[in-house]
Order: sequence, then C-alpha cells, then structure tokens
Amino acid sequence: FSTASEFSVQVKDSEGCPRYAGLWVKGVQVAPSPAWLVRRLESVGLNSINNIVDITNFVMLELGQPLHAFDAKELNGKQVLIRRAQESENFVTLDGTELKLNSDDLVIADEKRVLALAGVIGGKNSGVGENTQEIFIESAFFNSQGVRRTARRHGLETDSSQRFSRGTDPEGVVLALLRAAQLMVELAGGEASKDFIDEYPVSVKCSEISLRSSYVEERVGYPVDPSKLVDWIHRLGCKINEKGPGEWTVIAPLYRWDLQREIDLVEEYARLEGYDKIPEAFPVLQEAPTKVEGQYALDDRIQNFWAQRGYSQAINYNFLSGEFLKEFLGSTEELKNVGLPTSKEGIRLQNPLSEELSTLRTALVPGLFLNMVNNLRYGSDRGGLFEIGGVYSQTSEEFAQQERLGLILWGQPAGLWGESQAPLVFRLKRHLEILLESLLIQSVQWKTPHQGSNPSFVHPGQWTGLFCEGRFIGYIGTLHPQWSEKYKIQGPVAVAELDRQALLRGQPRWTKAKSIAKFPQVERDLSFLIPRDLPAGDLVPVIQKAGSPYIQNVEIFAQFEGDKLPVGMKSISYRFWLQKTDGSFSESEWKDMQSKIQAQITKKFPAQLR
Repeated sequence: FSTASEFSVQVKDSEGCPRYAGLWVKGVQVAPSPAWLVRRLESVGLNSINNIVDITNFVMLELGQPLHAFDAKELNGKQVLIRRAQESENFVTLDGTELKLNSDDLVIADEKRVLALAGVIGGKNSGVGENTQEIFIESAFFNSQGVRRTARRHGLETDSSQRFSRGTDPEGVVLALLRAAQLMVELAGGEASKDFIDEYPVSVKCSEISLRSSYVEERVGYPVDPSKLVDWIHRLGCKINEKGPGEWTVIAPLYRWDLQREIDLVEEYARLEGYDKIPEAFPVLQEAPTKVEGQYALDDRIQNFWAQRGYSQAINYNFLSGEFLKEFLGSTEELKNVGLPTSKEGIRLQNPLSEELSTLRTALVPGLFLNMVNNLRYGSDRGGLFEIGGVYSQTSEEFAQQERLGLILWGQPAGLWGESQAPLVFRLKRHLEILLESLLIQSVQWKTPHQGSNPSFVHPGQWTGLFCEGRFIGYIGTLHPQWSEKYKIQGPVAVAELDRQALLRGQPRWTKAKSIAKFPQVERDLSFLIPRDLPAGDLVPVIQKAGSPYIQNVEIFAQFEGDKLPVGMKSISYRFWLQKTDGSFSESEWKDMQSKIQAQITKKFPAQLR
C-alpha cells in the first residue's frame, strides 16, 4: 500500500519546519520490547515503555534524529498540517499537562486538533497505546531557535527538544525514518508502506565560513602550517575552496551547526592539534592598576577584621520566604527607630524560584539565623557569621536599597575551667567597639531610643541601639528565647545589624600622631547613684567632655543594686585614665576635675556622687 494514498502533508510554515517526512505502518502489535533493546536503552538511562516508543528512542540515540510515532487511527481527516498555533489554543501533552499555546508555537495538527508540539512533545490524544494497530512515523527537521523558545516558554525539557535546540541534520531525516520502519516491521510485525512522504521545498544551505591562516596564528599564538590546517578542517567533514594564499572558504557539513564563524574553526584546529602546543606566556598589562574605591577598601577592612576574629563570611541570596520574614521580624517600627528603615511587607517577586525564595529580604539577620540553624544541625556548636549585603524596602511606589553589615554569634567560647559564663552579647559588643575604634568613628554610645522599643526577635532586657556621631546606625542584642525554643537552640545567640553606609561616611579617616607621653597615666574611680532606668553609658560622654583633654579613657567596671540604696536607684562605678603632657597629676588637680565632673553630671542627670 502507499502512504500517499492514505493522506497528505502540508507544511504551512517552511521557516519553522524546512523538511517533514512521514511513513505509514499497518498491522503492528504493541508489546514489551525484546531484552536486547531494553538493555540498550537502560544503558543510557532511558526506561522501556513499549516496542514502538522504544524504537523511536533507539533510532534517536543511534542516528541523532528525534522521531515521533502517532496512532494513525486517531488522526482526523487525510491531511497532516504543520502550522502555527492559534492564540490560546488548548493542547494536552502525553503526560497530561494542559497548555495554552500562542502564535509563536509550531504544532503538528490534523483537520480538527493539535497532535503534537513540534520538536518538543506529542499529544495525549494521538499517543501510541496498547490497542494501537496503525502507526504514522514522523521524522522532521525543525528550526532550532523556534524549538528552544517553545520548550522554554512552556517549561518542557525533553530528549527531543534538547536535540532540536542544538541543531540536527536535515539530510538524516529520511534515513532515520526508514530505519524506524524497518525495526517496527521486525519487532512489532505489520507492513510498512512502499513509499513515504517527504516535504522538502527549499534545501537547507550549509554555512560558508572565511578562514585565514593569519587569524588562526593570531588566536592560537604560534605559527600554523597551512597544509596541516587544511588537513584537519577536511577531517571535520568540511569542504575547502582556496581563495588565495593563506585564505579559504570553508563549507561546513549540515550536521555541524556549531561551525558558524571563523573562531569556531580555530577552536576545532586547536583541539585537534593539541592544546599542549599553545605556548605559555604571561599576559601583558597595558594599564596601571586601577585605584580601589573607598567603599571596596572599607569592605575589605571589615571582612578582614571579622575573619581575624574567627567569624566566617556568609553570602546569601537576596531572597527569603515572605512568611518567615514577616514572622521573624514582627513589627518593623523598632528597626526604624535604630536607623534601619524596614518595610512592613517584603517586596514579593513576580517569578520566584520557589516559595522559600519569593521575597526580597528586608534585613540580614533572618538569613544569618537560618545559616546558624543549618550549622547547628551539622554539629557546629559554636561559631560566628557576618554578611555585607543589600536589603530592600518600599515606600509608596518607590523601591529603596540599603547596604548593611549583619552579625550572628552563637555558643560560648571554652574557658580554662569550662565554658565562659559571660553573656555572649558582651563579646559581640566588644568586637563592634574595636571595629568602630579602628574606623576612627567618634562619640559612640550604646542606648535605646525609648523604653520597650526592642525589635521583637531580640530579648527585651538584653539589647541596645548603637548611637554614633549624632544618629542611630543599628542595634545589638541577644536572640529572643522564643526563637531558641522553637528551633531547639541550647546555647545563647547574639545578633547585630548596622547601616554600612554610616560606617562608610567620612572614610578614610586619618589618625593624628601624638608624641609619646613623658609622664605616667593616673587611674581614678568615681561612683554615682542614678535611676535604674537610666543607661549607665549616657554618663560617659559627659564625663569625657568635662575632663577633656586629660581623660584618655572611661570604662564602667561595676554596678550595684540592693536594699541599702534608695528605692529605684542603682550605683554605677566608672574608672578614668588621666594623663598630662607637661607633668604629673597632683591630688588637688584631681579634686578640681572631680568637682567639675560632678557638677556636669548632677546638672544633666538626676544623679549624685557616692
């Protein structure tokens, strides 16, 4: 019988499908494939389905030409159309996925419906089943760019689409068709038609590439023997016509779609000749090294600072789960009060990779917290992480980005007689103070904006804001116990987040050198009674100003609360280091300074000297 007598093929889009061939096989019996065919497919990772489908897969692997088998009884009418899909045309794939097509999709159709998405996947309504007796085999050459766009648009990555996307051989279409028909007759019985349909109106042209030996030498870096170059290009299956001394026109075979430009031929020559032939040479630096911008130099200093203190740098995605962000941060008003403006709702992506990465982060600490949880699961009982990165917020219709420094520290360091009992947040606080000192940032105070203003994820009694040079630039605190309980974290956790731009302001700053003092420092202590709700650190800048320029440093070294003190009061002890450049401090000078400090403190605070 004749395939042409059964039906015809009409290619309505020759650009998307330059060649289409088909052949009819009647009287087949769909059954399991023989053992040898199953083994061959499994050896390359393909599962056996039935003898008909397995034959199309086998020929695709054998010859590199994808095929598709239709149940011929399911075709409506006597014509197969290769056309563009209509807008919003429905199509159900072999695996049951429902798709909405558009006019950019090339389809195989009959008179009533779509049978297959060209070069990508077949349809459920015309697939081969156990009752199939008549087969129409399709072998075609589809435009690689069109198949690639269609597969990407619908999220379909099949063996067929992978091969068509990379380019197949239009001259191998008929060979693969006849090979599949031969195997179907041998393994499934039936009878193949004595002829086949082959629509190939305009032959696909081979790529013509100009090749110059001078260009090859320039790219590989050593002299090239023209005769050897021509020999290697011949062995690739290319035809070569000489244009002049050292110049040729190369006609690439149709199955080598990767040979399109002169540089492609250079790559093939270098590979065949051997990469070991390329001489080793240091690149010539044509320009002087560029100056490192201030912000990058500052980042390097910050990164080195934390790395030297045992912290590891975290580099997280800019995305997090929107639900987790909202739950972890709670109300964001408290973060605004410490100089870290944060949106109540994160900015959700239109096309997120997953729900876990669906929202632009509004703070660094939530991501560092998840990093810590993963480290604890792998047995890292103590450690520290830092991250320098952007966070995102939205005000009205505008989006804003702020660069920040985030920190997390967990697990007490081991001491001589066991683990240290000092609160972990003090260790992180001291590290931050050293960083600020190294950056020469002045007027550093630790204080809260107002009572009850703590972020919801930190302990309300173990946190404080960082106030530098007249403004809040961040916070530090102990993680709230509710988060430790929820994630079964045994030890303490300290967190901090700072405005990186505030650290960058005025950088680089330069240290003013001083001559070595000839006279020793004098150490003195003072204790004040102050209200319990007054932060002890608020007195430090007043003390420094009153004792300037002789006070070199001030530290808080003791706090006392008890029944012996007035109700609502606490005792704070401060230690001063005094030094003069023109002599030693006398006792009378110290008493004068003490009186001056006392006067300033009692003037600005409800405090008294003990």
